[in-house]
Amino acid sequence: MMTKKSKVLLLVLGVFILTCGLFIWAVSSPTVDDYYFLFRRDTESDLAVGFTVALRMNHPAAYEMIDPDLTPRLDEWMETHQAQKCVRKAHNILSGSGTTEGYVVYFDCQTEDYPWYHFTVDDILIEDMKIIDWGRIREGYN
Repeated sequence: MMTKKSKVLLLVLGVFILTCGLFIWAVSSPTVDDYYFLFRRDTESDLAVGFTVALRMNHPAAYEMIDPDLTPRLDEWMETHQAQKCVRKAHNILSGSGTTEGYVVYFDCQTEDYPWYHFTVDDILIEDMKIIDWGRIREGYN
């Protein structure tokens, strides 16, 4: 028969193991990463990265990030692009100056169908923390 002290110790140990497991899952999960990038928009660079992730996933959060005048352009993208889900954490997410203006974001990861997937959005223009234009989108598979 278990004593009250043993039950409490077993409960505390179980909660500790569950918490550690949840933490390990969260730091290694590509899904957690995607949502972190989607909703972290403190700087223009963060917004550019979030927008790139939203385009890759066809996530509706992209509509929150754009100027409303760009809705038809984004609608077309959402209807014609096949969303890509990463099965491992992104290998690279790099943000820098665009080819001609604004920001460029490079993203690559492993997907279910392809061992290596590359996604780049160039010349992302931001004004008042809204995307007002973007340039060429490139994606490829290895």
